[in-house]
Amino acid sequence: MPRIRLVANNTGYKPTDAPRLRESIRTLTGCRSVNVRVAPDRIEVDMILDDTGKLRRLEDLLGPLREPEPEPDVKTLVKSLRCWEAHELLEDLLGMGEWVRSILLAAAACAKAEEGRLEDSYRILARIRDHAHIDIDCLRRALNDLYKGGRPDISRCIGEEAWRQLEEH
Repeated sequence: MPRIRLVANNTGYKPTDAPRLRESIRTLTGCRSVNVRVAPDRIEVDMILDDTGKLRRLEDLLGPLREPEPEPDVKTLVKSLRCWEAHELLEDLLGMGEWVRSILLAAAACAKAEEGRLEDSYRILARIRDHAHIDIDCLRRALNDLYKGGRPDISRCIGEEAWRQLEEH
């Protein structure tokens, strides 16, 4: 069964709606493996679906669906709240140092907030050890804002030195 990642324009949902959307998508498609992330401008659906004909039902719920845009650099992904994609790109760089792991965890925490799972995002924040490059208090405030439907700039919570090192690799 293929893994499908689709994007729809956000027409007013907040991350707190993600669990309800996930259940609606499961009901509409019969798919049990569904993840939904709600960002201010889009809804991301990541699922394993055996019958792509059921995608029409998703469009009835969410509106027109499209493939995600090509992945630019990690900082741009984080700035545009495409946190899960940033997380996936950073997985390939994990051996480069604690600062990469810390940015990856910040992106993962952002993705959990978009899934409507704020407490899980706090647990991920607690695993960040590189406090020289990551402002945890800033991230906590940004994640709270995101969870409530705001549009924070998560990237400003990550120090310029970490971004510079990432650009060099």
